[in-house]
Amino acid sequence: LFDTNSYDGGAVVLHALRLTIGDDAFFEGLTQWVSTNNGTSRTTEDFVAFAEKVSGVPLADFFDTWLYADSPPGRFPTAP
Repeated sequence: LFDTNSYDGGAVVLHALRLTIGDDAFFEGLTQWVSTNNGTSRTTEDFVAFAEKVSGVPLADFFDTWLYADSPPGRFPTAP
């Protein structure tokens, strides 16, 4: 519960997502996510579906690698 992944892991995944989908889609997506979901609870699956919708690209492989894997990959993706 209190290991490094619990605190730093989310930031690493978000940074990798930003590099994968680009700044415009990333920041527009976060703005929409917060305004749409303010004060509510959402699941990881909700965020994954939303990220795919906002970016317009399938992200299943990305999230399998960066979120659901036992350990993160050794390198960040390259920016589009």
